[in-house]
Amino acid sequence: MGIESASIAEFLPDIELPATLGGTPVQVRGSGGKTSVLFAIHGVRCGDCQEYIDQLARIAGGFEVWDAQLLVLAPAPLEEAARLRSFGTILADEDGRLAASGSAAVIVADRYGQIFHAASCGASHNLPSAREIEEWLKYLGTLCPE
Repeated sequence: MGIESASIAEFLPDIELPATLGGTPVQVRGSGGKTSVLFAIHGVRCGDCQEYIDQLARIAGGFEVWDAQLLVLAPAPLEEAARLRSFGTILADEDGRLAASGSAAVIVADRYGQIFHAASCGASHNLPSAREIEEWLKYLGTLCPE
């Protein structure tokens, strides 16, 4: 399942990708028992994708308040993915298991990995606003944990 073709109500795949800090594998589905925002970027040299990461950084406080995390999926080797700037965890997806080079997408999934919001933009960078992402975090953060 590529992130750009994910659908609402599906579950994130049960895979691990290496994080740029320390190379430690991170579980994508239900990672840390937190709501997750997954942002698959076009590539590490895409200025528009970096700008979107920066926009999400402006709502970093919302991530903390609503017990959420940002996972940036880079379709690149670990060393190249480490060039990105992000308050979230950067994961190297060199084989393109989730992030396909040339396509950007954002997914919001609950603590169990079920997708509640999915947006794919191809090369257009027409992604949901940081404000909209924050509203999803708030919604999922107030659901009953059962």
